Amino acid sequence: MVSLTWRGHRAHVPKTFTSWEVKEDGQDDKSFNRWTNRHIIPAPPEERRYTAKGYFGFWIAAAVNPSAWSLGSSNLANGLTAGEAIGMVFVGSFIAGLIAFVCGEPGVQYHLGFPMMSRAAFGMYGSYFVVMLKCFVNFIYFGIQAYWGGLAVKVVLSSIFPSFQHMANTLLESAAITTNELIGFVIYIIIFTPLMLAVSSVAGAWTGSSIRQADWTRYSHTKRAPVLNQLITVPLSITITAMLGVFATSAVKNMYGKEIWQPIQLLEFLLTDNYNAATRAGCFFAGMGFFWSQISVNLVQNSVAAGMDLASIAPRWIDVKRGSLIMCVVGYIINPWRFVNSPGTFITVLNSFGMFISPLAAINAVDFWIIRRRNWKVPDLYVGNSTSIYWYQFGLHWRAFAAWTLGIWPSFPGFVDATGGATLAPAWLKCFKQLGSSDF
Repeated sequence: MVSLTWRGHRAHVPKTFTSWEVKEDGQDDKSFNRWTNRHIIPAPPEERRYTAKGYFGFWIAAAVNPSAWSLGSSNLANGLTAGEAIGMVFVGSFIAGLIAFVCGEPGVQYHLGFPMMSRAAFGMYGSYFVVMLKCFVNFIYFGIQAYWGGLAVKVVLSSIFPSFQHMANTLLESAAITTNELIGFVIYIIIFTPLMLAVSSVAGAWTGSSIRQADWTRYSHTKRAPVLNQLITVPLSITITAMLGVFATSAVKNMYGKEIWQPIQLLEFLLTDNYNAATRAGCFFAGMGFFWSQISVNLVQNSVAAGMDLASIAPRWIDVKRGSLIMCVVGYIINPWRFVNSPGTFITVLNSFGMFISPLAAINAVDFWIIRRRNWKVPDLYVGNSTSIYWYQFGLHWRAFAAWTLGIWPSFPGFVDATGGATLAPAWLKCFKQLGSSDF
């Protein structure tokens, strides 16, 4: 059993800014310092309530959505056969499940999350880099999921109102989004924000993705509750969802001669091609399903997850709710539709994330499992000076950063080529595509 006394010393803060500080349980007394607040300490026993059934639901929510659908269909549209696309998704999702298991063990053992893994491996200040890089990925993914949620709203409204379906576009072509798509996006924002605030205020444990599984497993009711779902539910749920995308894309190509790899764009195509009662009813229910899937995945995978991680950077000023709001604002203003308008761009975005994030997962896992043999000195994870064994040199662990640099350099020239920064030899681009992987 890990115990931690975390009532820390408060440095002087100008009175003008004290109203912006995080309030702990509505009290003026702050039980935190610059390294600690209640969202990043070991989860207390009364909060460890998540069972195997809960983890099953978590991974279903994370996998049954347009992103998982598009993992297979986008590669099909980009030139792979159906068998190759499905096989690629299964292998990748199986690896993701293994990563979830390996990176989730600190949560099971110490009831601590991803930010503490980063402090142990990269140092107290070094963890800022890791958390910000991972949160940047969340910003992009949140925006993509929100955009698809907005498209689902558009499909639902188009199914009900013919005038909405045929609304004239008043936006410039350079906007890369139409008027009714933008309306759907805004409606999604309006609906999602209150739900996100409600969830983040009572369920700080809702987090996602493989590398930060410790954020989720720290709330496990038993030590083994997450394991089978990480190793079995992850690959099966992702692969089955991607298979549906592959089959649907293949069927549409055979019927209409078009490769429509985005599921919600497929619904829009069906409404445009045959706007009758049956099509409208089918698209309405499908659109509602995708809308709620986007709400679920953004809550589970992105909003509260980034909120918890951002809380570790500035505990005095940021809690889960505030961090979630920061993530939402950034995710909305980055024009997420520009990342998903073509299968090649979508795949490049996924590979780019994997190129930068995958080495972090490897370093964190090796540090915990092999270097430290699953032993942490927990109190030192909250001490920001040289008395902490995780302070290293000036709060940075240079060996971890060197390992991360060595992990990304083979793919970096191909990344520059793929994103239009330069034209290099084809071998570099091939290396980027093979070593990069999606951070689902």
